[in-house]
Amino acid sequence: MIGLLPMLWMVLQICLAGTVELQVDSGKIYAGVPFVLSVVAKDFEESPEPVVGGLAIQGCEVSYLGVSPSVSTRMTLINGRRSVYKDVSFVYSYRVLPPKAGKYVIPAVEVSQGGDRAES
Repeated sequence: MIGLLPMLWMVLQICLAGTVELQVDSGKIYAGVPFVLSVVAKDFEESPEPVVGGLAIQGCEVSYLGVSPSVSTRMTLINGRRSVYKDVSFVYSYRVLPPKAGKYVIPAVEVSQGGDRAES
């Protein structure tokens, strides 16, 4: 039974870990025209704010624009049992300028909060 507890703890940590995804604000990207790249971090704790690892795209100019935190709470009451759910997300926005036409690779982006880490 003792060997099972560490395994259950590890599974619980994986299930509770946050997720990270990348989003682009437009369907088409043109050379010499900046676009906004968003790093969306979900299912992290409300505080402290998660930290995004350095975002660099080789050959492009990348500028940090800011973060938009969002917290929503919902409550359900079914047969006298109350459940409260909290959704937490942080959207980090970056301005990206590709100087010329070509192929650019956006590397995986890591987001961390305390000992928790997630990658896009």
